[in-house]
Amino acid sequence: MPDLKRKFVDLSLLAFAFYLCGAAAFSGYFAKWALRDGDARYDAVAVLDGTAVQPFAYRRLVPALANAVNDSLPASVQERL
Repeated sequence: MPDLKRKFVDLSLLAFAFYLCGAAAFSGYFAKWALRDGDARYDAVAVLDGTAVQPFAYRRLVPALANAVNDSLPASVQERL
């Protein structure tokens, strides 16, 4: 039984170390870029409206296609999904 507890503690410490590394990486990224709130080129509203510059406007294509496919399906199929 002590061997099982030791493995659990080891895995818990490893998971916590991964969590700390991930949190540090995210914190550094967010501190540097901060979602670029002040730059109009990266404005989330423009991306959602489809008026953003091209690389960002293309990111609307897949959700728009998914909505179009969903709207074209019969109601019985939509209920199953």
